[in-house]
Amino acid sequence: MAQFIISAFADEVSDNLDAQIAALARNGLRCIEPRNIAGGIIDKSDEELSDIHAGLERAGITLSALGSPIGKFSIDGDFDAYLETFRRAVAACKILGTPRMRMFSFFVPQERLKECRPEVLRRLRILLEEAEEEGILLCHENESNIYGQNPREVADLFCELPGLRGVFDAANYVMNDQDPIAGIEATLPQLEYLHMK
Repeated sequence: MAQFIISAFADEVSDNLDAQIAALARNGLRCIEPRNIAGGIIDKSDEELSDIHAGLERAGITLSALGSPIGKFSIDGDFDAYLETFRRAVAACKILGTPRMRMFSFFVPQERLKECRPEVLRRLRILLEEAEEEGILLCHENESNIYGQNPREVADLFCELPGLRGVFDAANYVMNDQDPIAGIEATLPQLEYLHMK
């Protein structure tokens, strides 16, 4: 029988680290995917990230992944400048001691999907190459208004980018009038973990 590790976005309780730890303890959870702890997780200094890591370790809490916003960025934005944000997220993974980063595949106007596809793939290849050099797995979540909003696009990403791992979020498919069964089928070949709401 399969066994699952249950992790949480504890910032939905509070943005305070102690309150997040207390909520995890109340619910018998020992794993977190940090996104927001008194501000965005990738906006923290090295010292702040080290303090967060130490606080989680003291509480016996491990990290399942970094809940980064990477890829929630316009396909028309300056990607070269955005690479610095991505590199900061990679550094945060390393300081926090997690080999996984949850991320997305760029906001794309839905009427320009075909036109923008090559640029989405180009950017993701660059991110994957840099992440792999640092020992970080990039885990793509299906999300609204990105290239990867529907199962067909998700399957395309995983076909073109074998190093990319998948995060399946059924609710995001439902919100976009997409079939979550088709979504899990598209994600299963590279499934890393799934979200439940």
